[in-house]
Amino acid sequence: MDMFWDPIIKQAKRFWNAWDIQTLVLLSLTFQIILLAFGRRRSYITGFLIRLTVWSSYLMAGWVATVGIGKLSDISVGDPSLPDTNTSLKALLAPILLLHLGSPDTITAYSIQDNQLGAREIVETVAQAGLVIWILIRCWTYTSLSFLTLPMFLAGFIKYGERAWALKSALDQEAGMAISRIDEENAFHVMFSNLPQDIHGADLILKAFYRFDRIKPHLKNWIYHPLYISFPSLSIEDYSPIEVFKITEIELGLMYDALYTKTPIIYTKLGFMLRFLTFLCIVLTFSGFAVMFSKDFLHRKNVTFTFSVLAIALILELYSDLKLLFSDRAIIWAIGHHHQLRMERLLHFLVQFCLAKQRWSNRLPQFNLLRFCLKPDSSSLISMIVKCCCLEEEWKKYRFLAYKEKVPKELQELVLHEIKAVERQRGIKPFTKRGEWALERHDCCQELQWSIRTEFGRSIAIWHVATSICHHLDEADTSGEASLKDMSKWVSEYMMHLLVNLPEMLSVPSGHVIYKHLSEVIKLSPEMKDEHSACRFLHTDQPHDGAARKRKDPVVELGWLILPDAQELSVKLMMHRDKKWEIISSVWTEMLCYAAYNCDFDTHAQQLRRGGEFITLVWLLLAHQTDRFNLGKCG
Repeated sequence: MDMFWDPIIKQAKRFWNAWDIQTLVLLSLTFQIILLAFGRRRSYITGFLIRLTVWSSYLMAGWVATVGIGKLSDISVGDPSLPDTNTSLKALLAPILLLHLGSPDTITAYSIQDNQLGAREIVETVAQAGLVIWILIRCWTYTSLSFLTLPMFLAGFIKYGERAWALKSALDQEAGMAISRIDEENAFHVMFSNLPQDIHGADLILKAFYRFDRIKPHLKNWIYHPLYISFPSLSIEDYSPIEVFKITEIELGLMYDALYTKTPIIYTKLGFMLRFLTFLCIVLTFSGFAVMFSKDFLHRKNVTFTFSVLAIALILELYSDLKLLFSDRAIIWAIGHHHQLRMERLLHFLVQFCLAKQRWSNRLPQFNLLRFCLKPDSSSLISMIVKCCCLEEEWKKYRFLAYKEKVPKELQELVLHEIKAVERQRGIKPFTKRGEWALERHDCCQELQWSIRTEFGRSIAIWHVATSICHHLDEADTSGEASLKDMSKWVSEYMMHLLVNLPEMLSVPSGHVIYKHLSEVIKLSPEMKDEHSACRFLHTDQPHDGAARKRKDPVVELGWLILPDAQELSVKLMMHRDKKWEIISSVWTEMLCYAAYNCDFDTHAQQLRRGGEFITLVWLLLAHQTDRFNLGKCG
């Protein structure tokens, strides 16, 4: 065996000794390409694979570039009076790695916590720049190649500095209503009134930008709000539900950019100047290198390698800069200058491109608790492997999570209607109720309030099972309420998804306990073979939960038995034959609004990098429409 491996190990060592630095540069470049391609896409693509890809590339990119710079600081340097081209070529790789440490525009922070490390990033920028300067000084030969390292170093330092700047400013708590902001709002009013009427959708983008800028939901202590100074043009009252949600989606994209990308700092005067200077430095380095070694590209491996790396760096920078032209903020700038630059046709194209752009997954995860509990465990090879890794429960939840490929228009209309109805009831009170206002509107509060005044997770489970029972009993219903019936089921299964898979968004720790208990109870009832038979059985009979009661699990000890209360609730709801789905849909929507309002900002922000959640759009709507007097929960 040793005879087989020894030659391979020796060959690998020989290759590493000869090409260690070049290998690290190639790896670093690969991670840059991955982050540039997928860093922004994670805002609208869900799934474990893209999260793993971006996470591993984000971690490895910084580590590999840092190791590469460390290796370059230890290269052997000959007599300065006898310049060595290979040494100078290696020295040029140091500022290129510094450029990589600056990360692409599409991702500066992997998670919200990374933005809290802005001060540390400034120190690291200075330290890495100092190390690169030391490398350049050691390898300096007063040749043209040595002078080429200077513009490349400037580009790398600016790029790394941009990242530190973006991290530092993402959660900058300096806030207030300055005179300049009043001037900005007046300028916005003028800009809005001068919008070209033939460019459909430009008003949506402009309105989204200024609505976002007025409340800055990603800043916890931002006190400026439309309550102080507002114009009718900031209102969304006259817009259709589709347009309202499109405005909110654009705001969601702006929030993602502010937290996880360089976009906010690039669209400043200083940001534009630095970006132009960076591009100019890279072009200058690439052009000078191409002229200097025009006859050596195919004959010297080190020259070919360095030229290729510079060419790819230039292409990536050009691609990043071109993408800036198609961003939401670029369109805002174009709207403000379209009269001076005569760019109506280009603006029309940019607006349509922007409106068609995806900013979040636009999916509504669905988790049916009864179907999950009744489905037998799989005996496939993957299931057996997962079971051996003690991940059986997580794998099963992943398998039974369904999606609506697009949030239905009817659901958008329902949410907006219920938000307005609740606003009329609660006035300036905080959002402390989760169904009671809906029950009051339908004159059944005394009869059903017991089902919503229990612990929130338990209340969701009770209403979820009751909704499933009512939905199956009404399968033959072809009345006009069928749409409300479907929407109630969608919201019910979405809220159950949050309870089971994302309990932190509901601020409840009981999701796992509740569905584990229900699984045990349902398995002890042989009459429940599938979801349909279970709903029929639960409407007429009591489940056999005696054995479950004897187990003394947390649900039993707390008196949180779900099925008896769900049965009672379904019976009472079925008695309201004419308006039961109005009641159910109103309660579910109010629960969704309550959860959105009371979920903390960090949790909402974390979901932005995982494809986003519908509940976060509801949170943004509430921040504008119903929380003008309750700003503490908005940020």
